[in-house]
Amino acid sequence: MSAAVSINAATKPADAAGLLPSVSEAIELAERWETMPGERRMVASLLRWLISARWLGSASRAAFEVPWRGRRIDLVTINSKGWVSAFEFKLGGTARAFEQALYNSASAHRSFIVSGGNPTPEYRALAHAQGLGVFVVNGSVRLLERPVLQHPRPDLASALRKRALVAAAGNV
Repeated sequence: MSAAVSINAATKPADAAGLLPSVSEAIELAERWETMPGERRMVASLLRWLISARWLGSASRAAFEVPWRGRRIDLVTINSKGWVSAFEFKLGGTARAFEQALYNSASAHRSFIVSGGNPTPEYRALAHAQGLGVFVVNGSVRLLERPVLQHPRPDLASALRKRALVAAAGNV
């Protein structure tokens, strides 16, 4: 995913607490991307899967293209427990997605690689060894590797959570 996702003030949900948009609001935007080329077409399917698996609920929040430590995390979700999950989407290029997801795992409770194709057994084994989750989204959503719940440094998790909240002004 490349450019930050913006919406205008007329379509942005009003939220006095300054929270990120709900996951259902994020899905509404992501559904518009399903016919687009590239990584964005995978987002709505993944969000629907996360809700159906009860990993996210009505109190969960989502932000796209969150600036973080000199780069951007494709999708950040915060569930009702306050757990931060980071998702890196790649149609191919599993090596780069793995690198980014590993980097995110220092700040997030769960870190994922979301690929448009099956990663090699070597990358899947590396993801498993590092506690990273792996999804394949290509018409259906399959969880290949379940992530290990990380215990990131509290200051980093808090900073990422706050950064996602700040990013809400320019995101979904």
